[in-house]
Amino acid sequence: MNTQESFWQFACRFYENPLHREQLLFMQNSGGVDVGFVLLALWHGRLQRRHWTALLQQTAALRGELEQLRRLRIQNKNRWPNEDYYQALKAAELALEKNLYQELEQLVGQFDDLSVNIDIKSSLSALLDCYHLPAGFVAPSLA
Repeated sequence: MNTQESFWQFACRFYENPLHREQLLFMQNSGGVDVGFVLLALWHGRLQRRHWTALLQQTAALRGELEQLRRLRIQNKNRWPNEDYYQALKAAELALEKNLYQELEQLVGQFDDLSVNIDIKSSLSALLDCYHLPAGFVAPSLA
């Protein structure tokens, strides 16, 4: 975990890389994996399956709202009367995503049973297990 930058800062910086973005979106679109959780595994790196299960449960409502907003934006991308509507919806989606990431960072900080013996690969594997996906589903450049 990088204590010098917040989870949100890390996520924005990491997602700027076109290769990373492509791999994260592949995981999301073909495996249903929440990009934010993959980024959290990369940022924190010490979460086990029980942590992922708790985080998925505790953020379900907020993630549901975010998904509805994202779906609305994507479905109507070229249907808005002008670009301002699309950009406003995109900004609202980004603000909600930032809220989710800040909540995730806060929730992770409340775990008192984090193991120093877990690495990023193991944390990602535990996350993918929650989605019933094989550990090899992660692109090597992400792990």
